[in-house]
Amino acid sequence: MTLSPWARGKSLVWDFTCSDTFARSYVDQTAVIAGSAAATAELAKRRKYDFLLETFLFVPVAVETSGVFGQEGLRLIKAIGQRLKELTDEPRATAFLLQRISIAIQRGNVASIFGTLPPGKELEELFIL
Repeated sequence: MTLSPWARGKSLVWDFTCSDTFARSYVDQTAVIAGSAAATAELAKRRKYDFLLETFLFVPVAVETSGVFGQEGLRLIKAIGQRLKELTDEPRATAFLLQRISIAIQRGNVASIFGTLPPGKELEELFIL
């Protein structure tokens, strides 16, 4: 939640989630429509936090492990990037913010892969790299 009002005198509250693009529950959708897992997650978050809308501005931020953002979350990230641009006079602020988020997602993907390795095995022992 923002400490100072974001817009219209209300603080901004957001909830971030990262859906697995290739999970069995999403793969049929995501194979046909890029971003469908993120869109589904945004809708679920909006329903969950519907009670906040009278007091706060709420934005669900959903991204898939493949890097596709949900529409609402991407608009928020771009708005934050625009504010950073105005504060820092750095015209690439939005791009830098998106890159940082992308790197965090990639690191999470790597952690997930390493978490599935059998005990005592290294990645080089399982695959030829």
